[in-house]
Amino acid sequence: MRRDVVRTHLLLAAVLLVAACAPGDAPVVPPPNASPGDVRQTEVRSYDPWGAGLVTETIDRRGACEKPSRVVQRSDAWQCQVRDDHPASDGSLHEPCFAHPTEPRAACPEGVDERSFTVVTLAEPLPRRSPPVAEVAPWMVVLWTGDRCVRVADVPIEFPRREGRPLTMMCSPLNPRIPSPAGDRGWGGVDTSTTPWTLRVSDGTGPEKPAMVMVAYR
Repeated sequence: MRRDVVRTHLLLAAVLLVAACAPGDAPVVPPPNASPGDVRQTEVRSYDPWGAGLVTETIDRRGACEKPSRVVQRSDAWQCQVRDDHPASDGSLHEPCFAHPTEPRAACPEGVDERSFTVVTLAEPLPRRSPPVAEVAPWMVVLWTGDRCVRVADVPIEFPRREGRPLTMMCSPLNPRIPSPAGDRGWGGVDTSTTPWTLRVSDGTGPEKPAMVMVAYR
């Protein structure tokens, strides 16, 4: 794990240098030591935390999942609220949360660590829902910079747009102690016409730039 962190630091430092020198609308490029084969295509995955065995580092709470997720249009995706007597519980909402296929539990991913979840235990199994709506646009992407961007819901209409594009995603760096070279905001949809796919990103005040998408989750 320590070796991976050091390697990530070096890669992100290199990306920062390249991005600072890139002219105009040049994309936020992948790490310079990435192979050409890696860069040519975005990997598209179906997000399955229970089936993939990702739910290993958990905060366990009791609660309820009464509304479908607004972020992910799948029949197993929910909006859940913590409702227990734990001192750290504050009635917080978590979204999206993914129902366990056979048990009354739902896993809500937290942060950029793909194995960290809040697991909500329910009083009874989740109700049956209509067949899932096919996910066309990715709801979460991992950029070549290491940032993880997740779709946001209920963005106010009056929220400022960038070149006509609405805010669609919020991004977090792989390591919170290292500033992201890409920015924390994603604008418009993921552009699937490019190779690899790209998402236009920026920080609070800087210009947008297309960032290369390494993995897209549906």
